[in-house]
Amino acid sequence: MNEDFTALLKNNTWTLVPPSTAHNIIGCIWVFRIKHKADGTIERYKARLVAKGFHQQPGVDYSETFSPVVKPTTIRLVLSLALSAGWSMRQIDIQNAFLHGDLSEDVYMTQPPGFQHPSLPLHLCKLNKALYGLKHLKLIVLCLLTTPPQSPYLGSLNFFLGVEKLQQSDGILLSQRRYILDLLKRTDMLQAKTISSPMFNSKPLSALDGDVFSDITLFRSTLGSLQYLSLTRPDISFTINRHTVSHGLFLRRNSSHHLIAYSDADWAGCPDDRRSTSGFCIYLGSNLISWSSRKQPTVARSSTEAEYKAIANATAELLWIQSLLWDLHVSFSHPPVLWCDNIGATYLTANPVLHARTKHVEIDFHFVRDRVANKTLDVRFISGKDQLANVLTKPLVASCFYWLISKLNVCSPPLNLREDINAEITLADNKHLKQSLVLKQTLS
Repeated sequence: MNEDFTALLKNNTWTLVPPSTAHNIIGCIWVFRIKHKADGTIERYKARLVAKGFHQQPGVDYSETFSPVVKPTTIRLVLSLALSAGWSMRQIDIQNAFLHGDLSEDVYMTQPPGFQHPSLPLHLCKLNKALYGLKHLKLIVLCLLTTPPQSPYLGSLNFFLGVEKLQQSDGILLSQRRYILDLLKRTDMLQAKTISSPMFNSKPLSALDGDVFSDITLFRSTLGSLQYLSLTRPDISFTINRHTVSHGLFLRRNSSHHLIAYSDADWAGCPDDRRSTSGFCIYLGSNLISWSSRKQPTVARSSTEAEYKAIANATAELLWIQSLLWDLHVSFSHPPVLWCDNIGATYLTANPVLHARTKHVEIDFHFVRDRVANKTLDVRFISGKDQLANVLTKPLVASCFYWLISKLNVCSPPLNLREDINAEITLADNKHLKQSLVLKQTLS
């Protein structure tokens, strides 16, 4: 707490002013967490002063509510480029990174609990800089890049944002195994049985099946954790399987900067509302850098329409990745290739066929067709058995599922690390069993 409070004062985060009823006053609290090292041991105990942003009033002490943060796709793309160029990867820890943004609005906050000024205990903190918890918290990225940061150098890149980087001879493996084990502990799933394939390919799941989840908070927390876990695990975007705890995303050295995409849709796959699921995966050379699996917002009237919407989503992501590569001064000689397993949808990208049946998707139609006509996108047909995006849209038999995730570069770690991971899982299981036995004995 003393360390964080000193850093806030050094950063000139606020100015003490006399209290006034004319201001909207927000409170603040101290939030505590434990920061771990890459090997799971405790690095340090951390305290953070957080403003009660839910007391802010729109138009009074905030207007815009955005926070520019890096996308996971950008991280994977930069790592892929670094591998291809043979660059060494280093990391630094920017102290209080989100507190360097200057505020344009007047925000008044009570003094931090336990750190009130001895002679001015009733004065308010008029914030000069952003503070955690504010609705308009933002990071001025350019200031951090142009001003030498007062940050400790952490050495080679080994662990970032809960992701472990395992160096191998021909590339790197990005793994979130420790995060997975923590999630299994929180959800009491360490003892869950493993199966070869996580879903039946013959029975679609319905939201009406099964019992209502008793703990809504845990349910939402688990969903958020699974979404974050998909940062290195495209194979869980549609289905989740405990059998693959140790798996991660492999990025290899390659000289190609050619963009290749696969798009797919499961037409009317949801038994509740008959909406389709779209999925795409995008490669930079041989490295998977972007993927998506989500339900379409409207009901598609044909499989061609569902597939075409999936093509439009993949095209939008391709355009964004192209613009990012241009900003990084990366050139490519060929337009991106997008593979689709619906022949009608591929025809639609080049010719206005079936117009009477597809004119209600006219925006997506023109959006994609303009890129094809300008030769900035090449849409091609691929057979369904070779469609890599199938794993993102539908349940599959075990053999097909594991073949596809291998093509997505999802793999297990090398043998020397695999034994350590299995030992960690066994140790976690034993601890869980002991805790359960102690609890049963206490209750009895």
